[in-house]
Amino acid sequence: MAAEKNYVSIPPDSTGKKILLSHTAHIFYSGLTDQNYIWIIGGRYWLNQGFTVHVHGHTAITSTTGILEVHYPESQVINNIEPIVGESIKDPSNVTIIATVASAEDIYINSNVIVGGDNPNYYWDIDRSGAGKITFNEGAAEVSVFGSLRTSNQKLIASYMFQKNTLPQAFSNALIGNGSIVYQPNYQATELVVGDTLNDQATHTSNLYHPYIPGSGTLTVLATRIEDAGQDGLVRNWGAFDATDGFFFQLFGTELRVVHRSTLAGSGSTNNSWVAQENWNVDRVDGTGGGGNISGMQLDITKNNMYWVDFGHLGGHKIRWGVYYKGERLVVHEMAMENIGLHNAISNPNRPICWATKCISASPGYVGTKSMYAYGAGVWVESSVNVLEEGTLHLTKQSYTIPATSTSTNYVFSTRPVEQIDGLENHSLYIPKTLEVSSWDSTDDTVDVRTELRVFAPCVMRGVNYEKEPYSNLEIDTDGDHLSHGPEILSKIIKGTGKIDFNEILTTLQTGTISVNAETTTSVRSQAITQVIGNNDASGIGTLRARITIGTNPYTTAIRHYFADRQVITISGLSETGPNSLNGNPYYLSLISGDDAVLYENLADLDDDRVVREITVSDATSIVVGDTITVVGAGDAVVTDINGLVISVEGRTNAALDVGLTGAAFTTSPGGGSGTVTSVAEQTAAYPKDYETILQAVDGTGWATLTEGTSATNIGLITGLPPTTIPWTFMIRTLSSKANPISTRFNLLFKERIQ
Repeated sequence: MAAEKNYVSIPPDSTGKKILLSHTAHIFYSGLTDQNYIWIIGGRYWLNQGFTVHVHGHTAITSTTGILEVHYPESQVINNIEPIVGESIKDPSNVTIIATVASAEDIYINSNVIVGGDNPNYYWDIDRSGAGKITFNEGAAEVSVFGSLRTSNQKLIASYMFQKNTLPQAFSNALIGNGSIVYQPNYQATELVVGDTLNDQATHTSNLYHPYIPGSGTLTVLATRIEDAGQDGLVRNWGAFDATDGFFFQLFGTELRVVHRSTLAGSGSTNNSWVAQENWNVDRVDGTGGGGNISGMQLDITKNNMYWVDFGHLGGHKIRWGVYYKGERLVVHEMAMENIGLHNAISNPNRPICWATKCISASPGYVGTKSMYAYGAGVWVESSVNVLEEGTLHLTKQSYTIPATSTSTNYVFSTRPVEQIDGLENHSLYIPKTLEVSSWDSTDDTVDVRTELRVFAPCVMRGVNYEKEPYSNLEIDTDGDHLSHGPEILSKIIKGTGKIDFNEILTTLQTGTISVNAETTTSVRSQAITQVIGNNDASGIGTLRARITIGTNPYTTAIRHYFADRQVITISGLSETGPNSLNGNPYYLSLISGDDAVLYENLADLDDDRVVREITVSDATSIVVGDTITVVGAGDAVVTDINGLVISVEGRTNAALDVGLTGAAFTTSPGGGSGTVTSVAEQTAAYPKDYETILQAVDGTGWATLTEGTSATNIGLITGLPPTTIPWTFMIRTLSSKANPISTRFNLLFKERIQ
């Protein structure tokens, strides 16, 4: 008779009155293939008959024999199907033989059970500690990863809503081959699109690596939808992860999984440990019901669902994956790491949000493009700790002398985090605390001066010379050439000494910290080109070179350069004969204004043009700074400095005015000097630089069409790696002219949270 394992009959009515029993079983095994094998408690192991048994306990007898405490699938219990002596026990992936069934015995538990009045199949669930499951009328109580009842003490770290765009300032994108990111305004969603060619890839990774607090859990929630139920050769991932570590859901082909990704320190080897949906150990959400699907939910990944991951870190601890269903928070799989692994589950517990899709087959089971959709996310730390106050205090000091009579805004310094620390990606957080600025007459330090402090993030700069600060992982530039203002984030009028308290301005971790962007070596951004001129006097001194004008900055939405000076980019989309010869080629940008640049084929030529030439002359008595010097057979240049018979020049119009030139006659205008060039040398100091010489830049002479575009509409794209971070630029100006130079001092106090 079927289902005999679920009850015992009361004689003499052997087919009448019955008492419900709880059934479990012991499987005695032998022939353990790996004596160091650790049985997965909660895992489902396969038998040759084609069904799994759920292991809830294990006792070793010898090194190769032991007892497994198991539950059978409900259908096997009803049909009285039991393990067969001699059949193999395989691992949860149904691939590797672990041991052999020696014998099996049923265990019947006679106990009082509290059942529901409307349905006796609803009975009280008792856990392994003997505790009864307690729920509320709106679902189960939420328990943190560290076992605390979740109340209102969760602290929001960051929230991401794609209400107007893909949040390009908050996310980085690794786009390979036919991979792209598209904003869908009708759905307020970010669409990740990937093609059908091997290694086509699209990712959307938050720049913020959300901080982990020891002794607390981190909860990540993501709204995600997949376009289809899965395609062979295509992988979709979503969760709290990057290329090296993390926890996420994965649709691998048509198989839904949860994945634990880790990279071992020192080895560089990345391991992806995954569990398929059919082996999830809490709720398979496959719609089958019963003990393996206690919620009854059938997860449809083609619909918008809210997925979540929470985890502890130190000492291994627990990782959980889950979804929401009918207002209830469901755990689908959990992985206990404590007392199991040799190390922590991941190398860096500070995890970003990420959605990613990639074609992994040269002949996938689909043609064209496939999509997944990101609708938003949030990250919480299960602690009331103020993460903005985490970190070590540091102080950086900068001094600057404002020239006498200057009323313009003067560049003082820029600061940004270093990209790497000891060869590892730097995802640390930098929190400005206070800024103190003092200004006084350089000839009398008792006379205070009224100044305006201005802070931008970022500005358009060229020729920057960042150097790492001692005792912190910030780097400072004081030598760069400021071309154009970016977004102004602070302006303050100061009389003498003033102090700015950033605690009153920056109150959230998401917007109040500076950090290195994610995926700095693989992320991709594009900016529109609005005009190309092939034979243009870009320098303003008579040298004709190709010039490009750019459109809207994808970060600031202003018409300002997004890509950095000296950065390699690729040009695409130009159509006119002549300018279209730039398509598909890598070039290095040499910025000449806030929205213009010339191009170089290599950095060596760009840097060589920027080295100041020093000309030794026979007579310098009539030469003044600002004169144009004309050298017979070697073109013109502008005098920038005079030191005895040595004059420094910029804006050379002829390559002949270089090292090795001697004996050529010269004249100057309007100074009226004349004489002979004795020698030409390169300046040994790195700064100042010559930004006016562009002799070795790309030349558009001979193009059939010398001009494409009008600066009003987009005609092409420049594409490349985005800036690694958004520097803060500090500037100052006096509010009235002074007879003497003005001394200034900047003291910036900040905190660095290493992660």
